[in-house]
Amino acid sequence: MNSYFQESVDPFQKGKNDFLIRAEHFQRYVFDYVGRYATAPIRVLQNMLITLSSFGLIFYFVSEFFPKFGCIATTIGENPLNHQHEFWNAFYYSAITFFTIGYGDYFADGYLKPLAAMEGFSGVFLMSYFTVAFVRKILR
Repeated sequence: MNSYFQESVDPFQKGKNDFLIRAEHFQRYVFDYVGRYATAPIRVLQNMLITLSSFGLIFYFVSEFFPKFGCIATTIGENPLNHQHEFWNAFYYSAITFFTIGYGDYFADGYLKPLAAMEGFSGVFLMSYFTVAFVRKILR
């Protein structure tokens, strides 16, 4: 009976440890893989393109399979949009969100709103990281 209480772990402490482990993995991914500790601006650019393309594909597939939760245009022309047009509009929306321009001609709806916010944060972070890596490379 006494060994049971010694082996039990506080659930809050276990959750805290899991969070710290995940944060450490995230830190390793960002600093080791994405930019090589801000010494590889080309690698940061590659990751920017991968992120931009990934979010564009996600926006396209969500708007295709779940039209209720897609990217909505504020100005729709008289001609119905075809799939190719919607594909490029999803990438356009992704780029506008990634670079935090936000023209307002498209906006996310439903479950894509938090995803668009994550893309905006990723864009700001990666653009800043690229700037640091580029300046660091120039100053060497």
